[in-house]
Amino acid sequence: MIASRRLSRILGQVPHRIERFGRKARACSEAVPIRSYAGSTLEVAQRAVIMSAQNLLQNQREATVRKVIFMIANVLFGAVTAHAAPATARAANVVVGVNVAGVQRMNQQQQDALIEKLRAAGVNTVRTGVSSLAPAESLINFVTNAYQRGIGTIFIVNPTEGGTGLHTRPAIPPHNWPQPPMSDADPDGFGRWFSALLGRFDASGVRLTAIEFGNEINNSQFNGDFTLDMTSHRVLGISDLNNPKDPEAQKLAAGLRAYLKVLAALKDMRDHSRLNAKTPIVSAGLVGGFPGKSGGALDAVAGFDALLFLRQNGIDKLVDGYGIHSYPSLNPNRTTAYRVNELDNEFFKACGRSTKPCWVTEWGFTSNDNNCPLKDDTRTKVVSVMIQTFKILASQGKLANTTYFSWDDPSYGIFRCGALTDAGKLALSPM
Repeated sequence: MIASRRLSRILGQVPHRIERFGRKARACSEAVPIRSYAGSTLEVAQRAVIMSAQNLLQNQREATVRKVIFMIANVLFGAVTAHAAPATARAANVVVGVNVAGVQRMNQQQQDALIEKLRAAGVNTVRTGVSSLAPAESLINFVTNAYQRGIGTIFIVNPTEGGTGLHTRPAIPPHNWPQPPMSDADPDGFGRWFSALLGRFDASGVRLTAIEFGNEINNSQFNGDFTLDMTSHRVLGISDLNNPKDPEAQKLAAGLRAYLKVLAALKDMRDHSRLNAKTPIVSAGLVGGFPGKSGGALDAVAGFDALLFLRQNGIDKLVDGYGIHSYPSLNPNRTTAYRVNELDNEFFKACGRSTKPCWVTEWGFTSNDNNCPLKDDTRTKVVSVMIQTFKILASQGKLANTTYFSWDDPSYGIFRCGALTDAGKLALSPM
């Protein structure tokens, strides 16, 4: 009876506390999008009621009452948050965006026009980054102006910036850029270069969506450690990288270790940034493939094996996600189950809640029809299947981002004939 009377008093106060909590929750929801925090609403509510009950039960030891109060919290706020559950699943905080290329070579008017097209299409995240072929100032302006208009940036940072460049490899046709090797990367030189850049973003009030450290460093296009004599068409695996008797593999492994040293310098600067201390760091987007033979001009390292080697050497302490690139077959008969299995085998078996999530910073399908209106039925169908595939991977905690490649590329682009294609609308739809 005593416990019953006390419980009655507590229950009498619950509505007032719920009303007070509701006012606070509504105030918070106006300031912070509920999608970002829906997953924790129930926990917050439970704590609020339990703490209130504990205050009322100070110096009292009726364990039964405490249990009842906890159940009340679950029932009351389970109903309150039931409508938010879809948002939690939807958000799994998957960042959806699109790659934009060439912004450094655009003038202000062209950049503004691009930003307005992106906004009109509902884009809120783009991926772009520094190129030694164009001035960085124009890129900084684009990222800043886009941010001020509601579009965040996954910012690609080149690990060899600030390096010596002593062993820069000549360009490999058809690519027109010379490529410094990862083994020439210099943490101190990079630190001087990147601290100034990050300081510019901080001073402009720009919070980057993510920092992606490098791009496709496991192949020859973006890593000068793949030298012109590496023409045996090998795709190296983890056993090669760990083989001290394989000179080519040891050269590439040394470059990957140098990459990690510069990555540690970047993380330290990120951690001390005024605005970007919580900005996720994503490892270089790696291309896939499997150990064996390659049809490329130079040798390569299989994507999963490169990631495994980086993990063996401590990358999990330095990044918040694994960058991957995926360009699956355009075959419209591939099912969602097939696509899930394909991505799992290629990369996603490494990703998850116990490791790091994958950031798919490039994915896409070609459409070579240059007519207007565009005939894009096949691509639209496979993009639809891929979106379902990504949703499954996100629900498993394996996926944090999808960034389509690209906005207006002649083959892969989704902005055609002056409008966003149906495939593009699907690719950019929220998860």
